[in-house]
Amino acid sequence: MQPLADILIVADEDKIYGVEKDYYPSLKEAVDNGNLLLIPYTEWRESSLKLRSTPLCNGEDIYIRNPYFNYYISSSDNELLDIFCEDKSVAIKEALVWMGAKHIVIEEEVKDEDRLKASLDVGVKGGSDAGSLNTKFAKMSSLDIKTRIESHDNDRTPKSIQEVEGFLSRHGLIQDTKLSLLAERLRVDGKLSGSEKYTVTYLNEVQFALNILAKVDYKVFSSNLDFSLEHNHLHTFSRVLDITF
Repeated sequence: MQPLADILIVADEDKIYGVEKDYYPSLKEAVDNGNLLLIPYTEWRESSLKLRSTPLCNGEDIYIRNPYFNYYISSSDNELLDIFCEDKSVAIKEALVWMGAKHIVIEEEVKDEDRLKASLDVGVKGGSDAGSLNTKFAKMSSLDIKTRIESHDNDRTPKSIQEVEGFLSRHGLIQDTKLSLLAERLRVDGKLSGSEKYTVTYLNEVQFALNILAKVDYKVFSSNLDFSLEHNHLHTFSRVLDITF
């Protein structure tokens, strides 16, 4: 299956035609590099793409790909950060479970207040809200990563290496160095033993998408779009897992 672009923009056909004809070089380059996918309003329903919410068809339908469950989330979704943190936690936990991990413990419990302080410096512009992702991040509901990623079962045994690698591939983890090395050890030894530490970095996918948007002329689609504050103020954060096989 061809890899999906990190950013999806659902737009009117005239704007997409302009990009294809290289009237907007930065957008054309992002498309050619595979970072950006453009699809007309008239075609998105017939496509195989999975969107968490229906496009509004107002020129502001910019989506960020969730690689862990392979669907797109609107950049204006109030729960965007929560979803990325939760889905990544679930995917990593299940990958370790498939490898036979008996105990997965996070060294520090993360609550919403701590995460916001560590990951986001909420900015304002001209005395008013930024009007896009940035202001919505401050309104996120509490997310307890610990409950999503911790797991205990003394009777676990690993699945086959083919099943493990298939899981990593389906859930966007095949390029994860730590998990790939554990999978390689599982391939050679047939099982994993002992203890491991694994650092999980959160929100790097959103930060990467914002870096792409910072380099393209997205205002072509709507002058109301502005991701400059998000790009400048969103930061990743990390937590360490203790894993016992």
